[in-house]
Parts: sequence; structure tokens; C-alpha cells
Amino acid sequence: MLDAVARLARRRSLIVAVSDFIGGGDWERSLLRLTPRHEVVALRVIDAADDELPDAGLIVVEDAETGEQLVVDSGDPLLRARIRAGADERDTRLDAGMRRAGVPLHRISTADDLAGSLIEVVTRTHRRRA
Repeated sequence: MLDAVARLARRRSLIVAVSDFIGGGDWERSLLRLTPRHEVVALRVIDAADDELPDAGLIVVEDAETGEQLVVDSGDPLLRARIRAGADERDTRLDAGMRRAGVPLHRISTADDLAGSLIEVVTRTHRRRA
């Protein structure tokens, strides 16, 4: 989608990318194409359930791509630590990529008001440019 915006946006624009930024997309490359010409801001929507495994005992998890299923003990401290470490590593890579692309990254929880947060980010961006 960011690549499509880069092709379509003719005049200098404020582009707000709203995503959870969890997928394996090449965010940084796409953002780097936008930042020389446009003001770009990222709004990361965060759901705590994406980063923490609830302690629910034995559960079946399925790989969405392969359909492979595994039974795991969600209460296992080592498993929980590995999941947390993976989420932390993903966040670190995302933060570094956004810095390299020169894109401010704002975070909003799914519990927050998306519209209000979007207005606040746009207002802060406008003030920073002025």
C-alpha cells in the first residue's frame, strides 16, 4: 500500500501509515521512498494480546500459512519468555527502521480512541512543521 501511495501522491502530502506493523513487510524500504517528498508519520496500533501469551494451560496453536498444529503449554515460563523476547526484538527492529527512514512512530492501544489519536498525531505533526 505504501508503494502505491508513492506512485499516486503527486503533490507534497502528509501521509499517515496506520498499522500494527507485525507482518514481514519491508516497511523501511517503502517509507524511504516516501520521505524525500512527503511528510510521513506512522501510527502503530498495539493490542497487548499480540505480545503476551495468556496463561491458559495446554492450547492448540496453528500456523496460519502451513496449517501445522502444535499443542503447547501456555503457562511454560520459557515459552512465555521466548514469545516476549520475540515481540521485543520485533519492536526494536521496527523502531530502528523508522528512525533510519526518518519517520516518527506513534503508538496507540486498541483500547484507545483511534480517531482521537489520529487527530492528535496530525496536530502534533502540523505544529512540528510550523
